[in-house]
Amino acid sequence: MFVRFGFLLLFFLLIKSGESRGSPQCVCDDLKPCANRVSAALPQCATHCSTRLTAIGIDYPAAHKCVKFYQPELNGVITCIRQELDTSCLKSPSDDNPLIQRRSSDSLKLIMLNEINRWIAKNGGVPLKQAVIQAVPFAVCAKQCIDTRTVKCSERMNCGLKLPSDQTIMDTAKRCINSMWTTEKARELCSCLAESGFQKLTNACKKINIEDN
Repeated sequence: MFVRFGFLLLFFLLIKSGESRGSPQCVCDDLKPCANRVSAALPQCATHCSTRLTAIGIDYPAAHKCVKFYQPELNGVITCIRQELDTSCLKSPSDDNPLIQRRSSDSLKLIMLNEINRWIAKNGGVPLKQAVIQAVPFAVCAKQCIDTRTVKCSERMNCGLKLPSDQTIMDTAKRCINSMWTTEKARELCSCLAESGFQKLTNACKKINIEDN
């Protein structure tokens, strides 16, 4: 799981914040060393930052067990997104490699945030939003930890990814999620996390509906 997630996270890290600029297209094999670093850092950083969850009453081993149980579905989503964006990097080096525009990540972040807010409002409302807010310190800690342990290797890569529009990326992610998750599975994961200490989820789980999103 962490290898797949490492590649996906690196993909998002390569969409830089700030102004866009021209860069050669990344060769897929050149991404592997940094992706492997990210993959290795993920479980270490999750454990390192687990105190952010235990401090608010979350049983981290129990929450981790919930997520691990649905690892096939999570892996499936990640694999699906990677396959859909398979042409974003070159399969082999090429002398004919014109510059591509390295886009700013700001517009994609905005689309993702709007979609998350829309989904939360439709699938659990305030309780679900409160649970997400509870997890923010953990997520921030994990991001900082990954940056430190990987020495921000993605920022030192002098190449970019040839990507479709931001909305197409978002639609791809939604399609991949819908292909791997059912309402029943999503509610089961939600209930498991609620039992691990995310009590805000207790009244939100039964409102989740994957098929209608």
